[in-house]
Amino acid sequence: MEIGLFFGTFNPIHNGHLLIAKSVIDQLKLDQIWFVLSPLSPFKNNDELLDKNIRADLINIALSKEKKMLLCKEEFKMKIPNYTVDTLDLLKKKLDHKLIDISSSKIRKNIKLGLSINEYVPSKVNDLIKDKRYYL
Repeated sequence: MEIGLFFGTFNPIHNGHLLIAKSVIDQLKLDQIWFVLSPLSPFKNNDELLDKNIRADLINIALSKEKKMLLCKEEFKMKIPNYTVDTLDLLKKKLDHKLIDISSSKIRKNIKLGLSINEYVPSKVNDLIKDKRYYL
């Protein structure tokens, strides 16, 4: 089973999140995408952050008609603040699946080092990044 992970505080979840998830499911031919709800962001101002359980309820409502989209609350069990790398390690131990080692920071680093990013981004995105010399 191919599963995508969509991390965020989802404060609140919105149609843009759903459109992104649908697009990723279609483009990558995923069986499911999990909305990994972060209770607290280590990099954002959390003053306006709704309680994690309220946000979880909102996500469940938003996903109620989506068969391939599920809420993942694994970060609720972890120490706060949560870091994506720790969550991936946890899920890797629970998921009997290979996790794809990809991140925007890794892509930017590869570009700066002159390494290929073909396997990480769509070909048109790769072409535009090269043509415009983005991230150099």
